[in-house]
Amino acid sequence: MEPIGAAYNLTAAQFAGQVNQRGGNVAVRRAQVDYVLASFEEAKKYMSKDGIEEVHKYLRTGEWVQDQTNAGSHPACRRFVGSGGYKKTLYYPQFFVIQAIYTLNSRQIGDAVERMYEELSGHWGKFIPSDKPFYPRLADPDQERLLIMGDYRWRDFQVGRQASNNTIHVTIPEAKGHAAALNDNDNTNNKQKVLDGYLRAAAQLSAEINTESQLKGRDREVQLLQDQLRDSQQRNADLQRQVQEQTKLRRHAEHQTKMSQNRLKERQEQLQDAQDQLHETQQELQDMHHRYRESRMLLSKYEEKAKQVHHHISQSQSFSNRALEAASKTQSLLALGQQQSNKALNLLSDPIEEFNAAAESSGLAVHDGQRTNKRAREN
Repeated sequence: MEPIGAAYNLTAAQFAGQVNQRGGNVAVRRAQVDYVLASFEEAKKYMSKDGIEEVHKYLRTGEWVQDQTNAGSHPACRRFVGSGGYKKTLYYPQFFVIQAIYTLNSRQIGDAVERMYEELSGHWGKFIPSDKPFYPRLADPDQERLLIMGDYRWRDFQVGRQASNNTIHVTIPEAKGHAAALNDNDNTNNKQKVLDGYLRAAAQLSAEINTESQLKGRDREVQLLQDQLRDSQQRNADLQRQVQEQTKLRRHAEHQTKMSQNRLKERQEQLQDAQDQLHETQQELQDMHHRYRESRMLLSKYEEKAKQVHHHISQSQSFSNRALEAASKTQSLLALGQQQSNKALNLLSDPIEEFNAAAESSGLAVHDGQRTNKRAREN
């Protein structure tokens, strides 16, 4: 059995919008997508191209991506079995989703899943176990199509057709019985007329049966179209609801985008102000740096002058120290000189005193002599 090609490929990225929508459990929705896509890849190995195409058409809508962790709460299960106000669809792609999410992976076999498998088994006319995947493929593509689409009246039509065929087989032998009775009356012409009448009646009945079969076939087609129409209307309602939700999300996103743009504009204005302030600060910094360089130059000059002053002070200090030393020496010399002078004076004073004393003595003697001489002259 050849697997279906790349024409019906599905990727998780195609359902990113449903998975990442606001609210609910994103992890649950992402896991559902992974489970369903894995089952879809497996189904390609077994199902017919038409069956895969129908499943692909349903999966592509993304309406099955939900938050429900319980199979009975999932819209696909409720639609399939006809619960929660939904009309029973028996639409195989809806079963396919529930099978992939809840029975093949989580092994969640509750009352809702059991009912779903009971409905499925009754619809397909055979027991379908829940412990292995059900990927149908029939030899009759028309019957497979009707069963996949949920045409559960197909078997009733089959029974009605078999009943009509039985009526044909019963009618013809009855005509033969009358013909045998006519043979007993040995009336060949009458037998021929009666036989022709029965044959015409049989032909008319056969035509009516064919017409009835055609009508039933048309009724079946009409019913199928009505079921498809109801399913399409239901899908359309779901899509409209999704469109409304997406519109709300889009409006919310537009509002958020507008708010973000306003905040971005404010941030840009703040950034521009900050850049202007930065430019001013940089300009002030450059001015300060220029003044700093000038101050450094002045400081260098002052330091050079300070060095020169310090050198002069050092020289002056040295000169002062030398002067002090010289003064000290001079003072010492002066003191020594004073001492020598004092000694000299002392040495000189003694003879002078002696001289003075001698002089005084001589003076007195002379004076006395003069006085004596005067007296003598007077005398």
